[in-house]
Amino acid sequence: PAYTPTPPDPPTLDLSECAIATHLIVCGDRRGSLHVYNVPTSDDGTKTLEPVSSLYGLHGANGVTSVVYAGGDIYSTGRDGHCRRLALEAGGHITEVSMFKPVKGVEWIERLILAPDGDMLFLVFHSTDLVLHSVNQNRALLKLSCGGGHRSFTFSSDTELLTDKTVRVGYIKGGMVHLREMNLSEVLSNPMLQQPFVGKEAISMEVIDTTADGSVLIAVGSEECTICILRVEIPSGESSMSIRCIQTLQGHLSSVRALASTPSGLHPDHKLLFSGGARASVKAWLLSVKDHHNASPLLLSDMFLHEPQTHHHTRGRWRRKNVAFKADPECRVMSLTTFPLPALYGPSGHQNLLTGKHYLAVGCSDGIIRQYVYCEKDCDFTALSCLSFHNRCVLKVGHIIHRDPAWCSSSQTAASNDTSDAVALLFSTATDGKLVFWSLNQSLDVWLRSTLKKLSAEEVMGSNWEEDSRTASSLDDEQCCAEPKVVLVVKVHQSGVNDVAVMPVAGAADVSCYRIATVGDDNCLNVLECSVSPPGGGWSSIDLLPSVVVTFQYSEPNAHSSSITGVQFLSPTAVLTTSIDQRLNVWEITNGSLVFVWGMVHDIADTAALKVFQTTCIQWSKVAALCGIGFQCFQLHMVTDAVTRYPPDSLSHI
Repeated sequence: PAYTPTPPDPPTLDLSECAIATHLIVCGDRRGSLHVYNVPTSDDGTKTLEPVSSLYGLHGANGVTSVVYAGGDIYSTGRDGHCRRLALEAGGHITEVSMFKPVKGVEWIERLILAPDGDMLFLVFHSTDLVLHSVNQNRALLKLSCGGGHRSFTFSSDTELLTDKTVRVGYIKGGMVHLREMNLSEVLSNPMLQQPFVGKEAISMEVIDTTADGSVLIAVGSEECTICILRVEIPSGESSMSIRCIQTLQGHLSSVRALASTPSGLHPDHKLLFSGGARASVKAWLLSVKDHHNASPLLLSDMFLHEPQTHHHTRGRWRRKNVAFKADPECRVMSLTTFPLPALYGPSGHQNLLTGKHYLAVGCSDGIIRQYVYCEKDCDFTALSCLSFHNRCVLKVGHIIHRDPAWCSSSQTAASNDTSDAVALLFSTATDGKLVFWSLNQSLDVWLRSTLKKLSAEEVMGSNWEEDSRTASSLDDEQCCAEPKVVLVVKVHQSGVNDVAVMPVAGAADVSCYRIATVGDDNCLNVLECSVSPPGGGWSSIDLLPSVVVTFQYSEPNAHSSSITGVQFLSPTAVLTTSIDQRLNVWEITNGSLVFVWGMVHDIADTAALKVFQTTCIQWSKVAALCGIGFQCFQLHMVTDAVTRYPPDSLSHI
């Protein structure tokens, strides 16, 4: 049967493009909107279709140019220069998942072609040229001077292009019809000098996932407002590596300065990636790690720190105490740290409530550390509290979750009392050279109890819960006393502390001992030995703070000749550092001091981040990744696990 999809406003609206899904038709109109129509499964006499879902003005006033259905998702392009990915839900409802601009400086995208290898080919008009652009290769495969997109033209079908690599173009120019036919096989086989994978400079890095076959996913944030997902392959038994950019995440308004990842609580084989940058923005992405050849990024939600955030007690009413959450629009997110809340509370009786919820700490340039709870189900950030101890630009935040087997009996009591069964510590550094430890247990325990109280009250009062001012006031008063408390302050550097690494001391008599390495702008490397113990009154004494004591400190005042930007532990007795001087140094902790083992010069200028991860495909091997003006990996071979040595000739790099 034949059907006529009708737009919501027939006199002024014309449908331009459409894609066919299962019993659904997705159409775009000349006002930049998308409409979904449900096709009847049987011929019931209906000849016209009404839209069941619409997104108005998605591509601006110049209209939608193409709509493609693939892999259960909808891809749309328009004359606003953007490609949008939309999720097709049950009932025909569509929601926007992500948006990016595939070709810089181009506002007219005429068609999207999805290649079988995952490449996205865009047919665009740039000035008077017709350009076929490849996203994976980041280059133009075809460029013809046709006079511009306002002229009549025709292009070969997707099948011809993808199968035979043949392009046929016809257009009218100068009163004449021009026909061009060419084959792209020669163009695809010719190598081309590429631009850097992140453009100007990489300034942040996060290891997302590693596999047994030596494949590693790494997220790299850049100055060009993008996040590049790299796949690093380390073949077993070989020293050669391969690096390939498989996805580019776009959407930030300025440079991406901070990245943090955590396993998803609702989606198996997925990771949550939090990204923060300038303009006070934080975004949450969902990445699939099942197939390292395609991360399938999904933008879950974004947040601007300068916009009022919903407090989980105020329910839309802004209290004076929470004004600190509203940051300056020019505030920069300098560092992020996150962990799933079930990791703190263990096998308690509230797994249904805690599953899919993650703690997130945001270190900002205005000297404030903002705390949130992120909910995967609702895709929103709930503000907890603000910490303003440093009063200077916060450079680094991190966390330690310590669970001692000797406290198992206390953990059972903790679970029944709605309190955590582990020590949760937040540490932060700033330009004042101080390392500060905060206790998170009391703050998160109050959040859990108040959330349970709110759920219980909602079940009893139903819709009257929002109007119960007495209950809301009591919860607000409880939250005001739930800010994390400082448990330790150590002056470790003369100026800014750029990076911090944590390593538990395995095999020691005291299993609560940690080694914490810090580096800064004063060219100094410090390693602290800290012991962590529960409150003196046990876990039932929630008003008491855990004890964090520095038992020993190792220091090397001249570890590098310039600012040290990265530090990582290779083992409990070996430390790896890198600096602006483009050196990679290994230090060993022995006989109460730091001993230089060996060093080498790497190729990355303005080194911004250093990460170390274990590879299971090669025994006694670790990989160090650096980013700055470029990206480089080194494979480090360990002779033995007890005494670590790294001869220079055992290192390979790309």
